[in-house]
Parts: sequence; C-alpha cells; structure tokens
Amino acid sequence: MKTIPRFAAGFLLSVFLIFLSTKSFSQPTGKVQVGAYYFNGWTSYPDPHIVNTALTTNYPERQSKWGWITSTPDIMRQQIDLAADAGLSFFSFCWYYRNAKTFAIGDPFNQAVNLFMSAPNSNRLKFNVMVANHQGFIIGPDEWSTVVPAWIQLFKNPNYLQVNGKPYIVFFSVATLLQKFGSPEAVKKALGELRAAAIQAGLNGVSVGACVPPNADDLKKAEACGFDIFTAYNYHEIGFKPKPQVPNSPAYPTRAIPVTSLLNSDTLAWNRIVQLSHKPYVPAATLSFDPRPWADNENHYDTAPYYVGYSPKTAFATVRNLVNWLNQHPDKATAERIGVVYAWNEYGEGAWLTPSAVMNPLDGVKKAILK
Repeated sequence: MKTIPRFAAGFLLSVFLIFLSTKSFSQPTGKVQVGAYYFNGWTSYPDPHIVNTALTTNYPERQSKWGWITSTPDIMRQQIDLAADAGLSFFSFCWYYRNAKTFAIGDPFNQAVNLFMSAPNSNRLKFNVMVANHQGFIIGPDEWSTVVPAWIQLFKNPNYLQVNGKPYIVFFSVATLLQKFGSPEAVKKALGELRAAAIQAGLNGVSVGACVPPNADDLKKAEACGFDIFTAYNYHEIGFKPKPQVPNSPAYPTRAIPVTSLLNSDTLAWNRIVQLSHKPYVPAATLSFDPRPWADNENHYDTAPYYVGYSPKTAFATVRNLVNWLNQHPDKATAERIGVVYAWNEYGEGAWLTPSAVMNPLDGVKKAILK
C-alpha cells in the first residue's frame, strides 16, 4: 500500500497544531492526577527480543538520554524527579507473573517497581500496578494464591496509589481471566478473595480496575466479573480509521497515519465507555503507536498501520486533551480524577516521555498539566 509522504504528514500536523493554538481550552478546576504506564522491560538483564537491532539501529530518537537500559537505582531516581517536575502524579507499572521459578527469584520485568519503592525520592510520586496478564503471563486459579500475597505487600507501601480509599490495581486482560477461571462468577469470587485478603492485612479492601475496549459486550462481561473501575492501556487501533465512530468504516488507505488522529479516537473511546457503563472511569491517553521494531511472524507489525509525527507538541495536545476531559466529566471519573498516559517508556511501541538526545516530550506534558 502507498504510504503517506513525509511532507504531507508534516502539513497535516502543522495545520492541526495551528488549530490547537487558537482553540480555547477549558481551565482546570482542581487537582487532576495524571500518571503514566511504565514498561519494565529495560532491565539490567536485557531481553534480546526487546532491545533488538531493529530498535537500536533504526529508531535512535527513542533511546533515552541514559541509554536503553534504565532500570538502575540512579536512573530510577532521575526518572522520578523528571516525572514529578513535569506534573505527573504516579507511575503505573506493568507487573508480570511468568512462572513459579522466575517469580520466586524475582522476575526482571518487575525490577523497576522494586527500584521505585527503594528510591530515596519515591515520595514524589505515587505508584500502582497494572497486571499484564496477557499471553505468556496468564494468571489463573493455580497462580492466585501466589500473586495475591505479592500484591498485598505492594499495597502496604505508603506511596501506593489509592482510589476510593483503597489500593488500586488494574488487570490488562479480562478475557484471559475468564479463560482460566471459566466464568464471570469464578472471576468475581477470586476478586472477592483479593479484597478479603487486603482487609485481613489491615487495608480497606481493593479498588480493582479492568482494561476494557469501548464495546458493550466486553463491558458487560467485565461488569459481571465484579470489577470496580474501567480503564485501558491504549486505544491505538481506533485511530487507524478516519471515522471510527461509523460502524464498519474503512481504515486509512496508508500505513503511516498522522498521530494527531489519536486525539479524536481517544475522546470517542472515553465518551463511549461512560455512555455504556456507570462504573467510574480512568481515561487512558494514547501518545502514539509504532511497533515496527518488534515485528515478527506472529504480530505482522511490519505490514500493519502505525503513527507518524510524534513530538513534544503532540504530547502536549494528548495530555491536555486528557486533562480537559477529566475537568469536563468529573461525574464519570473516579473521585480522585485520575487519568493515565500510554506510556512513559514503551520504546518498542513508539510511545515514550523520557528525554532523548533528539527531543524531550516532557516539555509538552509540563505545559499541559502545570500551565
């Protein structure tokens, strides 16, 4: 398929940013808490499939100013300061259970959250975990008695993020929980066991969130499972269509799509979710999505659509859009008015906020939140 020329993408971006500069944004009416998803794959035990040649050779603009490996005590301390100075309120760490053996010795993918908790400046941010229970890390009844105590231990940290006075945990996949537990009733029972364990440990319970697409059937299944809150990891697929609000509308006739189209698709997803469900909602803002460095024979990212034009200005537009929505829909959000950004460091998927030698997306975030 024909790709969009660079000059055309640049023109579209310029027009959109001029529009943003003249558009009157509503002013924040109080404290909005904006966090960022933190992917733990950039550890001192690098996975060759994550830090691969395609990424390091072809996408140098994504490399952080510290390099590709950022899970060290000193770099974690610096990241906390940078995030807090830009107005972010928390990190939402992707959390993994691979298998019993790896979990017992400490999965490298969970290294970052441990570094965060031990950082001398960790009190500058809150944190929570988003359980990445997708393929390769699926959690079911056999793992439940192991993971629940581990989560409870995290919840006891004084900096753990609270929603409705309870520690807030999110599950990436409702589908895999249903697959492993067998029914919504069984999932609901397991979540009840988690809440009861938290109360027994001296906590007020647990606020349990689920990443759910803006689809009525998926939302009904999640509601039947007993989740308290709905959210998402990102909404990148919706932005691949010029008119995602139209059922069965065609996708863009090109793989390279202006990243600014995500603003419309994010908002459509947020509004659709709160129309379909009365559960409190934590909106997720999608900075970009370009996973070509991680292409393989299963995901086919080398032939799939991706976004172009990501910059500090588009980061500003994305986060300001999130802040505005939370200010305009306080009755749909949690009482704490929490929103989350995808992502702090998804370098392989083309969504990041960490400064690089080329640009600093946090410049845009700071303007969106603090000004």
